[in-house]
Amino acid sequence: MKEQDEAERIYHAIFRKPIPSQVKDRYYRASDILFSGFSPEENQILKKALRDVSDLEALEIAARRKNKMPLLVSRFQLIVHLAESLPANQSVFVNSSDRRIPSFISLVFGGVRTLYKCFKGRFLLRRAGDV
Repeated sequence: MKEQDEAERIYHAIFRKPIPSQVKDRYYRASDILFSGFSPEENQILKKALRDVSDLEALEIAARRKNKMPLLVSRFQLIVHLAESLPANQSVFVNSSDRRIPSFISLVFGGVRTLYKCFKGRFLLRRAGDV
């Protein structure tokens, strides 16, 4: 399998599918402007995380909760903002279902999954702190 670049890894961590070329192009254009103020150390930490961590979503959740790795968190936010603009992703962001029981089950499952990712992310964040 071909090695994924930064945008592909982050998009796949969130949506579990390949990144649309439109989002990828916009991501790199925006990141040149938005993230130029971060230090070289923060860029190195990001590169190491992208290279070494298999579950970027868990790492980002923990980093966001602990106010660590602001560059990683900001890049995840940028991908989400760009993905929101695509009509193909509307079903990911908008729930049009009015069925209560399946919605409740989905909510519980999402909460449990997020808790698992948070705990896993804390472990990954400690490991990533070795940078």
